Amino acid sequence: MAPIIFFWGDNRADDPVPGNFLKLISSGFKETSSDTFKVKQLENGFATNSVAELWFDALNIATKQDWCLLEAEFKVRWPKEVIVPPTVEQRRSRLRAEKLLKEDIGVMVTANGVEMTGQARWASKILALSALAEDPTGASIHSVRDGMPDIMKKLVKGTFGTWAAFCTAVKAVSDDEIDNAIAEEKRISAVEDESKRLRAQLQAQQSPTAPLRTAFGGFNINRPRPPAAPLLSEAQFFQSGTMSANNIMSGFQPTQGATPVPTPPSAPTQRAPMFRANHLRHADLSTNTKDMVHYPDTPEGQIAHQAQVLTWKTANPHKYKGGDEYAPYPLTPGTLSVGVGECHTCGLRHPMGTPHLRANIDPFETNYHRIAGHIIRTSRNNPPAVPKPANVQYVAASPEYFAYLSHYEEEQGNGDGPAV
Repeated sequence: MAPIIFFWGDNRADDPVPGNFLKLISSGFKETSSDTFKVKQLENGFATNSVAELWFDALNIATKQDWCLLEAEFKVRWPKEVIVPPTVEQRRSRLRAEKLLKEDIGVMVTANGVEMTGQARWASKILALSALAEDPTGASIHSVRDGMPDIMKKLVKGTFGTWAAFCTAVKAVSDDEIDNAIAEEKRISAVEDESKRLRAQLQAQQSPTAPLRTAFGGFNINRPRPPAAPLLSEAQFFQSGTMSANNIMSGFQPTQGATPVPTPPSAPTQRAPMFRANHLRHADLSTNTKDMVHYPDTPEGQIAHQAQVLTWKTANPHKYKGGDEYAPYPLTPGTLSVGVGECHTCGLRHPMGTPHLRANIDPFETNYHRIAGHIIRTSRNNPPAVPKPANVQYVAASPEYFAYLSHYEEEQGNGDGPAV
């Protein structure tokens, strides 16, 4: 029987592996086949004017008449490739690198002559690679699962102790579940695109209050009192500012050319930090959460919560750490409310130092729990103090007059003159 392909022997891309070609030729032999027949079958398998045919023509007659000698010469000329077996870590890396493509999910393919879904073919390959990776406990399952598309991560739920259980769960995902998940993903994507479009329109429009916000941008009712004017001598006091124009004692004061008295340098003005009382922050938190819905831990509640999170992130693109009293972050279904002694990592209450009762919540939500809990706790422990009335000593005074009074001591009577 003539071979289906010819052997060239020059390592070209479409040339068969030498060992496979020799096995293909040998598979056509019978127990009664003579050496002459075997040698002729091998010769017929070489391509015309190929390196292999030229090698065969150069052999001696004795080798061409003995199949065992010819087979040994063939293996010497084209020896088997020496392959270094991969290490266990390399096989595990190969396992983690095998990714399920989103476009293969739900698509019917043929593998090993069997029609199956794309995710089922991927699961079969993962199961084979896991056996080579020597991971009987399934320690790398979470890494492989995290590498799946978001749709499959939502549909393949639970924990798995073996690779067989994990791959069976992947194959068990039905077409209806995939279609529903894809439809929900498209709906959320449409909401996100619409939110981006609306935000772009709002940014393109000039707000009518923009000039006012610009004008009052640096206004602060907590601005610190300016430093007191430096102390002035009597000469400086009567010859400076508005006092010099109508001063009846100007003829008895030192002249303008006199050596001025040095004044101490003024201290640099420091801007006071912004501060809001916690009871005011608590009031804002209560106002902004009164219409906020905390959904139950149901499939419908999970879907509604995902829409809440998407809406929040669209409306608050600059809050890169999480929610606060102005923009409360949506709470995960099944978790506790803020400020009730809940764990900021899992959203449930448990003794400190013990394991969490559920998977970690969103870092944005964790930050919101911390801020809201601090506001509620400090507002309850430190209620606002009732302000006391303050006595008003004066309404207004010029800095020069205030500086003069601070060092001038008036003497009553006639001073050192004779007694009346």
